[in-house]
Amino acid sequence: MKESTLLKIAILGAILGSLVLFALGQLLTIDQSTIPQLKDDGQVRLEGTIGRVRVTNASTQFTLLQSNSIAVVIFDPVNLRRGDSVEITGRVETKNGKKQIIATEVKSLD
Repeated sequence: MKESTLLKIAILGAILGSLVLFALGQLLTIDQSTIPQLKDDGQVRLEGTIGRVRVTNASTQFTLLQSNSIAVVIFDPVNLRRGDSVEITGRVETKNGKKQIIATEVKSLD
């Protein structure tokens, strides 16, 4: 095959793949949860208020407050302050006998 034909096929594949991923992202949603409903290894989406915040070189750790509270860790840089209203998406896991959320996304609701 010619190099120009391979390039066209690669570009077309990338565009189609991006469209499929976008469509799936719009169709698949995670129901909103509350802290008492959380199960290990499940994907969750929670809304709450930021409590205590601790920033390290590798992560930001904070407490999400609802009627209960839960520890949340995110490894991407985020700018959070105590009292901010946020929506988080992430995965639940247990560490040292306590549930925590490893967040993949934190959105401000303010």
